[in-house]
Amino acid sequence: MGGGAVRITIAMRALLALGVLGVCASVPSVAQAGGRSPIEFVDLLSPEVVGRVAGAQTVDLRRGDEFLGTTQVPGGLFVGGGFGLRLVLRLDWGVRFSLEASGAWGRFQEPPPAFASTSLVTRAEALSSLGYEVPLGRWAAIHTATVIGIDYSAWDATLREGAALAAPSSGVGVSRGTGSVAVRDVALRLGQQIGAHVAVYKALALFGDATFDWDGQYRVRFGIAIGEILPLRRR
Repeated sequence: MGGGAVRITIAMRALLALGVLGVCASVPSVAQAGGRSPIEFVDLLSPEVVGRVAGAQTVDLRRGDEFLGTTQVPGGLFVGGGFGLRLVLRLDWGVRFSLEASGAWGRFQEPPPAFASTSLVTRAEALSSLGYEVPLGRWAAIHTATVIGIDYSAWDATLREGAALAAPSSGVGVSRGTGSVAVRDVALRLGQQIGAHVAVYKALALFGDATFDWDGQYRVRFGIAIGEILPLRRR
């Protein structure tokens, strides 16, 4: 892994740690009975499915310290798990805000066609969202929100014979043949999310959501949440 990739990985881990610490500091106020705290849930993020419905991901390719160029990676279906936290706040009129940081590890169930084989994949995300939530009584709530942030992905791969890499300096496709390469990417995330929380027992709920991004990527997550559905408040 090159020096740039190492610095990015360290930065993402530090960002994840700061996010976890910030959310953990807010956990005690989640279950305040009858209080006015806007904190509704702390979602425990783990399982994640990431794929593409359209478009392609532009990634950097390296072999040791040598930068080979970039290539377009269409398709690919990632399934993995890890750990992360999402703080969900519900304000007046059902306005919803969230802040999250997470890391996940897994494999491509359907590898991108440019690669003959791929290694374990590392993903990290730092995201925020703003939207609207509608409670369905005390047992469920549905929401939609606009999500913005960044994600980082990294894996090693073996290129298929004759795979073409677009060199950014010249824009000319350069065939690198087969061989192991390090694949890295940091990308803007901007999209729309739909999801729901369903109460299970007191301050325990289940959640699920799907996010569709501007570049054709989608993410699906589900898990356990700590907290209770807040009543809809109006000033």
